[in-house]
Amino acid sequence: MNATSSGAEDWLDSLDPVTSRMTDGSNLRRIGEALTALEAAEQALDDAVSAAHAAGDSWQVISLVLGTSRQAAHRKFAKTAAAGVRRAPAHTAPAHPSPAHTAPTNLEPGEGDEPGDGTENNELNNA
Repeated sequence: MNATSSGAEDWLDSLDPVTSRMTDGSNLRRIGEALTALEAAEQALDDAVSAAHAAGDSWQVISLVLGTSRQAAHRKFAKTAAAGVRRAPAHTAPAHPSPAHTAPTNLEPGEGDEPGDGTENNELNNA
């Protein structure tokens, strides 16, 4: 649990249900728990993308799994992938344009990253 969630938990625990004007606090607790889970999932995604790229997977292949364009995947993850930086909690939900896809197994590591190789006009990159 992060410091923000912990502070919220402490605050929620300190409220007196008799004198506090609010609805059932369990919904607020669920929001805090969901935020903590979201931050952990975002960090796990950063770590997985960094590991995949470090192992030689191209931004094209990574973008297929993410359901986004190669450029969008690179823009979002390149800095953390290169530096191994851990993400600071943003406390906002990211916009996910489409559900995750399964990466094709017929591409070699690095394949699809070169400009002019024909992949820049594929359907995912134009979405």
